[in-house]
Amino acid sequence: MSNVDGDNVQLPEIATSDANKVVIVNSTGDDFILTNQSSISSSIVVDSALSSSSTNPVQNDVIKNALDGKQSLLQFNAPSSDNGRPSTSAQILAALNLKQDNLTIDTSPSDGSTNPITSNAVFDALALKQDNLTIDTSPSDGSTNPITSNAVFDALALKQDNLTIDTSPSDGSTNPITSNAVFDALALKQDNLTIDTSPSDGSTNPITSNAVFDGLALKQDTITDGDLTIARTSGLQTALDTKITASSDDTLTNKAFNVDGTGNTLFNIANANIKGSAGINATKIADGSISNAEFQTLNGITTTSTIASQLGDKQDTIDSSNKLASANINFSTDIAVNEGGTNARSTFNFTSIGTRSATGQADAMMCHKDYATDSNSYAIVQLDTGKTIVNSKSGTNLELRNGDSLIAEVATDGIGVKAGSFGRSQFNNTLIGNKSTPNNDTSCIIMHSAFAANNTANVNSYALFQNSGGTTAVNCRTGANLAFRVNNVDKLLLNGSSGQLTGSAISTSFDSSTSANQLASVGAIRNYVTANAGGSTGPKIVAYGKFNGTNGNLIRGLGLTCNRTAQGNYTMTLGSARPTADYSVFFSVIELLNNRDDLIITANNGSFTTTTFQLILTEQDNGTAGGQFRDKDFCVQVVDHD
Repeated sequence: MSNVDGDNVQLPEIATSDANKVVIVNSTGDDFILTNQSSISSSIVVDSALSSSSTNPVQNDVIKNALDGKQSLLQFNAPSSDNGRPSTSAQILAALNLKQDNLTIDTSPSDGSTNPITSNAVFDALALKQDNLTIDTSPSDGSTNPITSNAVFDALALKQDNLTIDTSPSDGSTNPITSNAVFDALALKQDNLTIDTSPSDGSTNPITSNAVFDGLALKQDTITDGDLTIARTSGLQTALDTKITASSDDTLTNKAFNVDGTGNTLFNIANANIKGSAGINATKIADGSISNAEFQTLNGITTTSTIASQLGDKQDTIDSSNKLASANINFSTDIAVNEGGTNARSTFNFTSIGTRSATGQADAMMCHKDYATDSNSYAIVQLDTGKTIVNSKSGTNLELRNGDSLIAEVATDGIGVKAGSFGRSQFNNTLIGNKSTPNNDTSCIIMHSAFAANNTANVNSYALFQNSGGTTAVNCRTGANLAFRVNNVDKLLLNGSSGQLTGSAISTSFDSSTSANQLASVGAIRNYVTANAGGSTGPKIVAYGKFNGTNGNLIRGLGLTCNRTAQGNYTMTLGSARPTADYSVFFSVIELLNNRDDLIITANNGSFTTTTFQLILTEQDNGTAGGQFRDKDFCVQVVDHD
């Protein structure tokens, strides 16, 4: 069975052993699906429960049970607080006439207004007012409440009057004084003194007058003119006779001679008079312009020639006008810095350059100086054949950067290349990476590099897709074809525009005995079914629709229109005439769950023609009279065969 526009087939009866094998034929007669899935439903699904969205027919007992739960014939009464019956429009109008006219409700308080006001307006007005205050009757620590004037007065009455505090001591003042004023006044006073009672050498203490008197009493009285005689200065003359005279020749020991003293002169000093450890400062020589450090640089100059001749033997300064001739350069060995081995290498800061190993290999190497002796941890090597190798230390990654940003990495477990915000890697014309941006997608894809641009159209143009759950899909770009090949030859081709499946792998004949492993064309299946079903192509849905019961308009459907002729009366017209008027019609009413009215939709048996039929929709009154016509949305299916 197919849709309303296609050919239809009557499938042969399926044997028990083939119960899970189903053939579905589309409308064009070109495509099909052959499957063993037992989960595919039958052609017509009959619902076992009412649904607001299903367009399937429903079981009779389900409709009966739903109708049994609907309202019986209603009786109407005027609105009343103790009456549970509905009221007519006239009864409601009469009751409303007794009610208050439409009120004008203020949205903010207004002076003189007699209108009611909204709760929100009252709330907003109150929000602008002071909350009810708690007023303290005595001061309380931590309280944020206001306090009565009397409480403040009483509290102040218990406190000290405002004090005048002196900032310096004042005679007769009764005011308190600041600690700083006391400190400053004390700083001007004498500390407590210790007074000596006898003279003591080194003491800085004062001494009592009596102690001074007693000490003086033990001393020599004042010597006046004529008091000293030779007799009283025994030995003084002898001491004077031993002193230096102007003509005496004496040896001075531990004496200082001031050459700057008036009339003093030091002369006749010979080289022998100067000790070797005297260490005369170089600035004492000549005009004093030569420092000790400069004078010391003369150490090591040979005595066989003059300083000028020795400087003349040195190389002139090498610059742009005074170049070193190549003939003067002669190195018998390579420039080398031996770093833990015999390799000929040079180190420039942290970079080591030289041969890779000490085995005589003629290759050039550059590495960090810490790995100069490790022949396998170099950064770059070039062999004498011209081959160049980029390398990293074992256990570390080899990175390729652009602007110091990582774009490719060779890790211990493989190669990673990052290209663009989608985190994809490109190998020639092949892109491998995320389907979408790396931060919100864990799927992976393989696609042609022509679709590398990061936009929705290109993201969905991948060739192979797999998500983190393991789901795998083969895909092609919109409008392109999806081909299955053997030896690069198309065997199956899914047309990207029409959706048709063609190819040499599809058989042009069909045999039900081998259908489990057979991929046959729809035409072959149709020929088989026609030959084995008496020429009939089987039942099909020739028309269906969901309709608005109020005006008869089609909500969604094909091959069917509706004309509402009166309340609850609908004439249905097929888009194309059927061979006979004996086609089958299935219909159902759409109703809200809470209404539960006893609605019945029926077909007028005498109304069927090859193009039209009539439906009647009524509400039952559970009495002997006919149902009341009602307008309700409904669904219709027309099933027939050619």
